[in-house]
Amino acid sequence: MGSFRGTVLSALVFALLCAPAWAQGSGPDTDLPTSASLQPVNPWQLEVSPYGWALNVQGDLTIEGIDSSIDLTVVDILNFANKVIAFEGLIEARKGRFSIFSLTDYFNTEFSDDIAEHFQPRKKRLSIDVDTHIALDLELIFAEFGATFELLKHRYGDGQSEAFAALDLVAGGRYNSIKSETDILLEVGATFTPKFIPVSIDRSGQFVGTIEIDEDWIDPFIGLRLRLQSANGYRFFARGDVGGFGVSSDLVWQVMGGLSGECRCNENLSWMLGYRALDTTYESGTGRELFEMDTLIHGPIVGGAYRF
Repeated sequence: MGSFRGTVLSALVFALLCAPAWAQGSGPDTDLPTSASLQPVNPWQLEVSPYGWALNVQGDLTIEGIDSSIDLTVVDILNFANKVIAFEGLIEARKGRFSIFSLTDYFNTEFSDDIAEHFQPRKKRLSIDVDTHIALDLELIFAEFGATFELLKHRYGDGQSEAFAALDLVAGGRYNSIKSETDILLEVGATFTPKFIPVSIDRSGQFVGTIEIDEDWIDPFIGLRLRLQSANGYRFFARGDVGGFGVSSDLVWQVMGGLSGECRCNENLSWMLGYRALDTTYESGTGRELFEMDTLIHGPIVGGAYRF
């Protein structure tokens, strides 16, 4: 019985000693973790930005030892192409000062044209007719993959504002793919009427040829990106990078920049306007297998972005 009383007495003493702690923990000043404190300090932020790139292409090409020049505008593409399929998009995931991104451009178009020419030399007894059919199927793919690291960042205002200026280091690789098939059908007909023979001589011939390109390579690149954000939701970005370094291309450079702003309907949705230029100098093969490309692809970009 004494042992039972001692046990009860010990339990009461323990309860009295712990009562202040229990009271403090259940009072209004409790330090229990809240849902906000359980959130990570720097959560991952994802931004998806589909856009359209109005391509203009200028430069020189050497295909199977044949040199040619290109001067193709977006107006030419829209006016003369039988088919145009294009998709461009940027996906970037950021955590703190670090981000990873993927920038993909896919472009496919088809052209075809029929040309009929009639030649009448000075000697009227000879006439030449030339009928040409040309069909071109072109596919371009540029796929970037890389990462950025925030070198500098300066916040404006009282520290609570979202306005800032930041400078990022950008590095990665760019996958390039060019595939094209050009079919040429050339029909030539000539009619000759000799002066002293009352007979017309007709001769005709046909040439069918196909020129194909199937090249793909990867270029490393490194560059800088400037990001500016205002307190009212407008954002400006400018990026420049250089690459190739003889690994695949001899030299590649790219510049792009633009302005974006939040949509009033949704703070996570924004529009984007900008300009992009990509210049590539690439060479492979020798002799009849020589392929050279020295082209500048440039044009305005229009799109949007959604942040998760």
